[in-house]
Amino acid sequence: AKQDLYSKVMALYEEDRRRNTEKTNQIRREIYEKLPMVKELNQELQDARFGLSRALFMGANGSAAQEREKKRISAILAERARLLTEAGYAPDAGEQIYTCRLCKDTGELDDGTRCSCFKDKLALLQAE
Repeated sequence: AKQDLYSKVMALYEEDRRRNTEKTNQIRREIYEKLPMVKELNQELQDARFGLSRALFMGANGSAAQEREKKRISAILAERARLLTEAGYAPDAGEQIYTCRLCKDTGELDDGTRCSCFKDKLALLQAE
């Protein structure tokens, strides 16, 4: 019965992720249609984050590249936020939506412990 309850809680998380991804994609499509530049900036952001990851692997040798990519990421984020707010959106519109920002709808925190929302979902199921 305990395993069954756990499975039901995990199914709730799965449903949250599915619904939130749908919402996120819908908002992104709308933004990209109105502001094509935001799509380009998101692509640049992905490239810059990849560049930062690469620079981090280089250790001390990559410190100049790390700084360059961090500055590039900040500039892209600032420009994207400016475009979004000018168009009446929140500065982080189009970012992945989560029901719980702490665990990103997984039920588990980075350190491997259960998120507080897990207990909430469990209580909700037990009340039914």
